[in-house]
Amino acid sequence: MTLLAFLVALTVPSAEANERRFTYTYESLAMPKGVRELEPWTTVIFPRAEGEGLAFRQRMEFEVGLTDHLLTAFYLNWEAGTGGSEFTGVSSEWKLNLTSRSTQAVGVALYGEASVGPKESELEAKVIVDKEVGQFVVAYNLVGEFELEREEEVEADGEIEVEWEKEAVLGHRIGLSYKVGKVSLGAEILQDTEFKGDETEILLGAGPAIGWAGKGVWGALTVPVRFLEVADGETEVEPAVDARVILGFDF
Repeated sequence: MTLLAFLVALTVPSAEANERRFTYTYESLAMPKGVRELEPWTTVIFPRAEGEGLAFRQRMEFEVGLTDHLLTAFYLNWEAGTGGSEFTGVSSEWKLNLTSRSTQAVGVALYGEASVGPKESELEAKVIVDKEVGQFVVAYNLVGEFELEREEEVEADGEIEVEWEKEAVLGHRIGLSYKVGKVSLGAEILQDTEFKGDETEILLGAGPAIGWAGKGVWGALTVPVRFLEVADGETEVEPAVDARVILGFDF
């Protein structure tokens, strides 16, 4: 329903509100003081192998501007697939705008997010830089993540041994967008280097991005295709698609 609502919203003319042009790449702009938004997220993970079904990652975000340069948000996270759905945790987000891209050469912001769940806990930090020239926006994110994942193993005597696997990620996000009326058209490029134990994996993908902003509502959709994976010195080219749509509602 989230994707359908977004496509319907594209046809409704109205005045601009707060907006996102991208779903993976963040922009430096902060929400004005006192403005509140409810943002449902849906990420559709298409099957990687034969026999797999669609999987969905869902987030419900409540976001508020504390000042004109600082915002915070709270998320509820869950996943759904062929095996059912499960609650995966809560998250707290903070974003501080340091410079405005509309009045200075570039916009700069710092971002932090902490997530806690029954199986995974994660810390994420971003440095956000963007530039606006007329209707054109280019944004870059340097991303760092550290994750702890709970792994359970049943021993021969029936006891359950719990281990926490550590994973670190260094990522880059680039978004390019040009606005035509109420609609923004562009693309996103995603690159991650994942470090897990002695293993290192490099992922690269890109895809189209479309956004729309109206009075008190906006939407953004990105369909990136991961087309390159390098692991253990071997390069694999096998497309994998994770489509993401985010809606924003002021209240």
